[in-house]
Amino acid sequence: MLPSSSGVLTSGAVEVQPSTNPAVAGDSVTLSLSPPVTLKSGSWAVGETFIISWMGGQDAPFDGYDGRASVNVLTGALTLSSVTVKDSGVYIMRSTDPQLSANTSITVVGKAGRRAHIQSSGPTDSIVHLSNLL
Repeated sequence: MLPSSSGVLTSGAVEVQPSTNPAVAGDSVTLSLSPPVTLKSGSWAVGETFIISWMGGQDAPFDGYDGRASVNVLTGALTLSSVTVKDSGVYIMRSTDPQLSANTSITVVGKAGRRAHIQSSGPTDSIVHLSNLL
C-alpha cells in the first residue's frame, strides 16, 4: 500500500476480498480489505444503495440492513448475514480517514440442492414438487 504525496492511497493499493464468491443464499459473507488497513471512518454501499457507515467506534446500518450488516470499525471489514440473491452486486467501500476506495462484485446463488420438478398429469394439470427449500 503506497500513499501518494497527498496522503490518499493510490489506486489498486487495497483490494476487497470476499470470504466466499459466489455466496449461497442464507449464508454470511465477509468483505475484507487486503492488505489490512486501519480505518477511522468510512461506508459500504452496493451500487448506489448505502449499507452501513462508521466513524470511530460507532456504526450505523441503513434501512434494510439493520440486523444483517455489521462492520469491524478498525479494519472496515463488512459482514452481511442471511444473504439473498438480491444481495448480488458491486460492493464499494469508501473511507475518509485515510482516503481510499475499493470494490468487488459478489454473486449470491440459491441454496445448493434446490430442485423444482414439474410433473404433468394431463393437458391442464401440473404438480410442482419443491425440495430443500430451507
